[in-house]
Amino acid sequence: MKFTLMLTALLSLSLFACGEKTETEPDKVQKEEDSAQQVATKTINAWIEAITAKDFETAVTYVVKEEQEDAKRGLERMSSSDLTLQSLSMDGELAVGKMEIKQQSPDGEANSIVIDVVLVLEDGDYKVSRKASKEYEKSKAQKMAAQKSASVKSSINALLDLVKKGDNRGAAGLIAYRGKDKVRRWKDVCNYDDDYEKVYVDKTCEQIKKILALGELKYLEFQSKKQSEGEWLIWKVQAGEKKKVFAMLAIKDGFALGDID
Repeated sequence: MKFTLMLTALLSLSLFACGEKTETEPDKVQKEEDSAQQVATKTINAWIEAITAKDFETAVTYVVKEEQEDAKRGLERMSSSDLTLQSLSMDGELAVGKMEIKQQSPDGEANSIVIDVVLVLEDGDYKVSRKASKEYEKSKAQKMAAQKSASVKSSINALLDLVKKGDNRGAAGLIAYRGKDKVRRWKDVCNYDDDYEKVYVDKTCEQIKKILALGELKYLEFQSKKQSEGEWLIWKVQAGEKKKVFAMLAIKDGFALGDID
């Protein structure tokens, strides 16, 4: 009888254990991240509230220690603006808040910008850091530039492939219009069915063929320049022994060749 009761109890415990949901490592990480996000959100909102109330002594307590001395003047300038936290997300150990700053110009026109406010862990608490915010912006700009350079390179490669195949009609869709129509100039791609534009496309494709004939194409350096035509996205390349430049423009959700040097 005792043995039967013990066996029943063991079976019940076993079934209970099997029914329990075991927390996985990703679940634990997500919980920690959610908790950190809530704490950071509370901190940045308290910081904004203190700035709005012009309570700068309290506001600086939400700033990392090494920046507190220089922070007050900047906070005083911010207090004349309408500050709103739009969102906050975690990027590793960093908490990144999107904060809107609204200001009114002397003529009554409202202006607004959205900036990244980065919070870092200091002595177990999240603190606002101007230095970390600047570094984050720089890193984000570098990532965006890397993504853009890769996208531009992909468009150049697509154009080169079309030229190699002799598909000038297809290539026209990756070559910027430079004709007399001011509405379309630098804002549209070529139309191969137009006689004038066909001549220009064919001429450009022949120019590309000559570059390809020089030897293997190697991408060297990417840069961007803003001019009247728009933002020029420039890849310097080496073809054989010679260096060339493919200058692209953002047109119709893609990139099109504007010039070759």
